[in-house]
Amino acid sequence: MKVSTKGRYALRVMIDLAQHKDEGFISLKEIADRQEISMKYLEMIVGILNRAGYVQSLRGKSGGYRLSKNSDEYTIGAILKLTEGSMAPVSCLEKDADICKRAEECITLPLWKGLDKVIDDYLENISLKDLIHGNNIKAE
Repeated sequence: MKVSTKGRYALRVMIDLAQHKDEGFISLKEIADRQEISMKYLEMIVGILNRAGYVQSLRGKSGGYRLSKNSDEYTIGAILKLTEGSMAPVSCLEKDADICKRAEECITLPLWKGLDKVIDDYLENISLKDLIHGNNIKAE
């Protein structure tokens, strides 16, 4: 499993919006400048977040984006799954994967399932708020 630029940037956008929530709607230009992300790429990422209901948008001079919920209501796992599609360590564990004809005899399948569970449990137990404040983050 490797998190793409899209997933990493989506986290940065969500963090930026959470850190500036008291400022109301935040323009894409402000986010792009602070996060050093191109406007074109940022528009694509924010589009994904907006369609999923993770952010709200407002058009016009005072427009921009803001989080739809409080930062403690978003898990890092949910944000990454939205942008990455899957966090599975091997393709046979992805959501819509074809059932492997070797699954019954695969000696490594329990290993991959265990790793998938560890990844999922870890990412689903860290909220955006936790990440911003450094809570529940284990780097060991």
